[in-house]
Amino acid sequence: MTGGLGFVKQGTTSYKNNEKLRSSRGSGFERQSKNEFIKTGEDKFDFKPSDPEQLKKIREKTIAENRKSLMKQLLLLTTILIILLILFLVLP
Repeated sequence: MTGGLGFVKQGTTSYKNNEKLRSSRGSGFERQSKNEFIKTGEDKFDFKPSDPEQLKKIREKTIAENRKSLMKQLLLLTTILIILLILFLVLP
């Protein structure tokens, strides 16, 4: 009787293979420093200055989008609840 030794052997070989893959990739810090989109030491951003009018338009636009999204979610929720209510009242 082997007593599950095949499973243990498979687990150890899988662990060793994963370890070999992990060590060949390098550390996360090395990958991050090679990334061209992450600039270390440059913490300044160059944004265009905005008017109070532009900020107001952006604020109104986001509020309108949020309202629209909320209405869609409420409509979907009420539709599902009505369908479930009809199913429970008609099918018993």
